[in-house]
Amino acid sequence: MIFWSASRRGFFHAGVHHLPDDAVPISDKRHRDLLAANARGRAIVSGSAGRPRVAPGEDIAPAARAVQRVKAEARRRILAIAPLHRQSNDNALLAIAAFAGYMSEEAAAALDRRTRIDAVRAVSNAIEAQLATLSPAQLVDFDPSTHPLWETAA
Repeated sequence: MIFWSASRRGFFHAGVHHLPDDAVPISDKRHRDLLAANARGRAIVSGSAGRPRVAPGEDIAPAARAVQRVKAEARRRILAIAPLHRQSNDNALLAIAAFAGYMSEEAAAALDRRTRIDAVRAVSNAIEAQLATLSPAQLVDFDPSTHPLWETAA
């Protein structure tokens, strides 16, 4: 069974999670409906008696959802090149190399990763610019993971 907690603003599964004191049960269908609304950009908030509901407002437009999918794909590709901690260390290595005026092998590898990450970002920007040429129906079906421009960033 699935529960919603107003104080924690989240869902919990009985038998998997420790249920907060204010957890209220919801049906599987209600859970699916709330998650679908959330995927369209709507917030899930607590209503009367702590029950979850969709916040007032409008769904995110298809173009905005397509941009989100492009950004998510770019993030996935960037993290495949270097996780955040590696990127942070790379930035430090590059700063030290610039300050010292000497490019060590480690700094050269960091620069290579940074160059590949910058290429992914450039492709992401180009794909986002192409979204303006798509119809709303094409935007709904748009799968950025298969876009041929990603090959130019490889």
